Order: sequence, then C-alpha cells, then structure tokens
Amino acid sequence: MKNKTILLGALLASVISIPVQAALYNVQFGGSTFGSNQAPAQTGAGIIGTAGDTWNYVAAGGGYDYNALEGAGLALVNSAGAATTGVIKANDDFVGAFATVDAQLQGTSLANLFQGFIVNNGGPKSFTFSGLAASSPFDLYTYAAGPADGGDRISNFSLFSDFSSFDIVGPNAGGTVLNDPLNYSVLSGTTSSTGTVTVYTRFTAGSEGNINGFQLNVIPEPSSMALIGLGACGLLARRRRIA
Repeated sequence: MKNKTILLGALLASVISIPVQAALYNVQFGGSTFGSNQAPAQTGAGIIGTAGDTWNYVAAGGGYDYNALEGAGLALVNSAGAATTGVIKANDDFVGAFATVDAQLQGTSLANLFQGFIVNNGGPKSFTFSGLAASSPFDLYTYAAGPADGGDRISNFSLFSDFSSFDIVGPNAGGTVLNDPLNYSVLSGTTSSTGTVTVYTRFTAGSEGNINGFQLNVIPEPSSMALIGLGACGLLARRRRIA
C-alpha cells in the first residue's frame, strides 16, 4: 500500500510539473482573387514567435484553396508546422496583394506578410477559429497595414459582434516599422467552452479594409492539465484495487 501511495504521489507531482505549451497559429493572406500579384510566403517570427516559424498561407490560385476559407474552413498547422485540430473560417470578400509594400516595411522581416491581404469592402465581417483548447486565455495579433499607395484605410477589430469594444488600426504611417495601432493590434480574451474565437472587423475610412494576417496564441489552462492528470491517477488507483 505504501508503494502504491508513493507511486500515485509521484504521478501527481509529474502532472502538476508538466509545462503548459502555448499553441501559436500564424495566418498570412497572400492573394490573389483579382490581378496577378502574389505575396511571397512569410516565415519566422511576427510580433511573437521565433525564427523558422511556419505560417498558414491563404491564397487563391496556384494550388491554394481560398474557397475553403468561406466554406468548411481551412485546417491550420501550428508554428512548428505540425497538423492541429485548429480551423479558420471567414465571410470576408476576396484576397489580393499589393505590387509592393509600404516604404517603411520594404526590406523588413515582415515585408511578405504586409504585401498580401484579405479585403473587407462591405459591412462587418468575421473570422472564426475553432478546434482550439477550450476555456483558455489567448492573444490575437491582427496585422492590417494600409496600401503602399498611401490610401488612408482604417479598420476596427473586436471580439464583440456589436463592436461595444474595439481596436482601431490604420492608416499605415509613422516612423516605426511595427506600430500599434498604425498597422497591427492585439486583442486578448478566453476561448469559448467549445474552443472557438471569433473576431469581427469593419472599415471606417478609405475604400476598404485590408487585413494582412493573424497570429493567434492560445495557452491551455494549467488547471485543465492537472484535472486530466488527477483523473488518470484515480483510474490507476481503481485498477490496482480491483487487481
């Protein structure tokens, strides 16, 4: 009995000490539903992440299935390039790419990301991430640089469909390469009980809103991991009693 107690204690301690791994999903909109411009694929870190990170490339043509984005959704890989249960769906309009990026972004590590975009040129639109860890904290980084032609496009991003609280992004201008709120914003919250996050967007200036991409960082709750471990320990103890 003493040995069993020691074993269960060791198992519980190991569960509690398990490091909780964040799941980072990177999404780049590359083009091109119209025109011939296509942004090169983005790799590496954005505001967060590390060198060599993988980005999900969403485009039309060239073997890329943009239509799935507005249908069943596109399966996402994580920043390490591994398959996940994550899916992104949208009801935005179309993807495209600028011939060049804004001057202050040219030659930077995020030039490829800011060259392509998805367009909102109608009413409020939404993007939904599903298949995520349930009831877990997240940070959503939204990139929305204006066009290289200097258009004064401004977008709003919110976790609420009524925009009762929102971030304003744009126009892309100023003396720094990355600037919140000139070309990106960060929204934080908790995933739903079913593991979803929905972000709503609308444009308030210029002819349209341009969204270059997202980084969604989801951190599973340590308490959830501990409960799973406690359940496993209880099951082991029950099996030993039966034996």
